[in-house]
Amino acid sequence: MAQPQKQKITRKIIFIGKDLVCYQNIKERFQEMYPSELLVFMEMFENDKNQLLGLIPKILSESPHVVFIDYSIHRKQLLELARFLSNDLIGKKILTIGLLENIDSKTMLLKSIGMGLFLNFVKGSETINIVHHTMAIVSPEVARDVEFSLAKTSVELISKTLFRLIFLTSKYIHFESSFGFIKGTTIKIISDLKLNPDLSFNYIVAGEYDFDLKHHYPKAYDFKYDHMDSTEIDIVAKKIDEIESKLASSPKDAKLQYDLNERNNELMHALDKANEEALIRPEALNKWLEDYHDKTLACKIQVLIIDKKMNFLINPSEDILGLPFQLNIQSDFDDKTDIIHRLRPSIIIVGMEEIDSVKDNLEPNVGDQTTSPAPDSQLARLHFIITRIKQEKFYHPFFFVFNYSNNLDELKKKLNYPSAIISNKPIELLYLKKSVLFFESKQGVAVTHRGSGDRPASELRVYLDESDPRSILYYQVCIQITKLSETDIVFNSEVDIPMYTCLFTNDPVEMVITVVPFKAKSKRTEADGKYYGLINGQGEIETSNLRKLVNDLIFEDEKKL
Repeated sequence: MAQPQKQKITRKIIFIGKDLVCYQNIKERFQEMYPSELLVFMEMFENDKNQLLGLIPKILSESPHVVFIDYSIHRKQLLELARFLSNDLIGKKILTIGLLENIDSKTMLLKSIGMGLFLNFVKGSETINIVHHTMAIVSPEVARDVEFSLAKTSVELISKTLFRLIFLTSKYIHFESSFGFIKGTTIKIISDLKLNPDLSFNYIVAGEYDFDLKHHYPKAYDFKYDHMDSTEIDIVAKKIDEIESKLASSPKDAKLQYDLNERNNELMHALDKANEEALIRPEALNKWLEDYHDKTLACKIQVLIIDKKMNFLINPSEDILGLPFQLNIQSDFDDKTDIIHRLRPSIIIVGMEEIDSVKDNLEPNVGDQTTSPAPDSQLARLHFIITRIKQEKFYHPFFFVFNYSNNLDELKKKLNYPSAIISNKPIELLYLKKSVLFFESKQGVAVTHRGSGDRPASELRVYLDESDPRSILYYQVCIQITKLSETDIVFNSEVDIPMYTCLFTNDPVEMVITVVPFKAKSKRTEADGKYYGLINGQGEIETSNLRKLVNDLIFEDEKKL
């Protein structure tokens, strides 16, 4: 008896942008490469840049599998839209992909990745990878290999990934990352911060946090400075080891003896220089911190809004990008994501209309319901949020409830939370802005310099805005390639690399490698290597260089036969 065919999934793809030619090219390529798949395409845009963020609730209501964001125009607004989607409880389930202009693709690539988009493509280059990579992530069970040349190799590359520096003090740096580090170990982190002398690249892991986060990363760390920079020492020591190894088989070689003496002298000079700079660095750092002391309040207040309709984004009363606080929007709320612990926002706002739409998984024995929750159920959800607030140590945010149509005083009494403010009006950004300014005048310094763990209650900090290039830190990851094509890569690494990490390489070719799960039907398997990556972020020149590298590796492999 024939088995019933499995019903195909309809995959919805939304294009946000002005470049409809690009949209049409991507659409046609999807239909060409996957003609039997059920794909639905939509395009959305607003010529008025102030209305672009109003697309967010429209996007979420369509429940798409994929969203393409074309950064042709209104880039600041579209980057903010990308940030909201990548952080939202529902939006993070959508694969959001950035489409870059060729002119300034490298700058926009870093910004897009910084907003949480781990796949980005330069427009004008081939669209095959766009379709392949998209299907490899949203539909790995049906995604097929692209028939590009595939090289088998054992080449090693130095890649790097990005962390986000939040602030510096005289003792440590605080940054966010998706990688795991063991307390007490020494880690090399590269910074673009320019001092005289520059900071050592060596840091000691001092603390790990999963709360009070500013970006999409799941963790934050405190790394103490190790002012002793051993980079030059390590290079010279390696040369000495190589010479001594040669001398072991040729002990009377005069030239090797001379080179060894020279390198030993060079090592002594490197040690003296490193010790001298290690003494100077703390003084140079303190001077830099003092010079930037007026920026120690640059950390914006965190505001969380839980509101499904997000009507405040449509015809907003304030420029959202110009708000004096960090706005975090959630279309929904549950007890698993724990957004309150993660963000520890100073102000939490709940739109009661949206509470109606939250699933009843916060209450025991409710069962499936198709109707709106009763008032008691709404109250239970508010109590749940208040309970989560109270579970956080040293945490007392303002709590706003909007769109509440019943007795305001009665609700405030039931919530039993001193900093609760209840209103029957809709959420309005101008009112929120005034509230934040009031909060900041009363508690801003305390929040900005909030102590936690081993940190002092008050300390001099310099916060770096995410638009500041110095807020990007680089962490080097050595990889050993086993298979390489112009579309994907299989490799090994001694470093534990989190899924969906973006790795950058500059030599021998520039590319971004996004680590993803292996596909179900592929010639690339876990038997070939530990990690599978999708190559993206390349323009035509970088793609051509990668193609040449693949062909050279194939030629070298064939010569060995």
